[in-house]
Amino acid sequence: MPKDVVTLADGARLAVWRTGAGAPVLLLPGMSQDHRLWDRLVAALDGRVETLAIDQRGTGDSDDMSRREPPTMGSFADDAAYLLEQLGVPRAHVVGHSMGGRIAQWLAINHPGRVSSLTLLCTSPGERHGEPRSGDVDAAIARCDPVEMALLNHTPSWLGAHGEVVEAVAQATTTRSAQRGLHFRASHGHDSWGSLGRITAPTVVLHGDADLVNPLRNGQLLAQRIPGAELLVLPGARHGLPVEHAAEVAEVVLRQVAAQK
Repeated sequence: MPKDVVTLADGARLAVWRTGAGAPVLLLPGMSQDHRLWDRLVAALDGRVETLAIDQRGTGDSDDMSRREPPTMGSFADDAAYLLEQLGVPRAHVVGHSMGGRIAQWLAINHPGRVSSLTLLCTSPGERHGEPRSGDVDAAIARCDPVEMALLNHTPSWLGAHGEVVEAVAQATTTRSAQRGLHFRASHGHDSWGSLGRITAPTVVLHGDADLVNPLRNGQLLAQRIPGAELLVLPGARHGLPVEHAAEVAEVVLRQVAAQK
């Protein structure tokens, strides 16, 4: 994918990877992951839209964050809005996975004019009002072990046929431990509960019923709180929908795009 680098208002550089043509689709990856999370989805979309896959601050080819000014989900959303402005993209269909879905919520809340539609994958309104994951899962995420993460994200049968995914997930996850910590704390500070009613973009919430990272109840709550949102549940699916279920996600994204034509 061709790469652009956008200089943000504070001077930090943000990398965005673009491919395809047509309606712009902004892809926001999960915690500590870069644009490569979306490789299988981009392939499934097959150039029918223009994808813009961000490397969030602290990941991939984007600059690191400062611990003196810790990020929030809202500040990541501001980055995304600024990036769209600098790229000359007035509005985009926004797809966010996990922490990227939390960021996507704030993009739709605080920058509604930038969001043509919203697709939320495996995400949450925040632990305060949502269903938290178990302590064991939190510990596994903190360790960031590739094998543990692969099993949280994907079913064993699928992994058996796609063993290369373990390595791919490791490559897409930042090794900058201080940056992972900032992502982790920012994600834990997320609480959109009181603001979800302000989302006006057509919204689809897509969740697996075997997701231990963000249990299904969180997707159900989002769909209940966001006006007019549609909930789609994939039986047996774990947390890695953009990878294991790229075809199903692509179908939803293309439906969202078609509905705006």
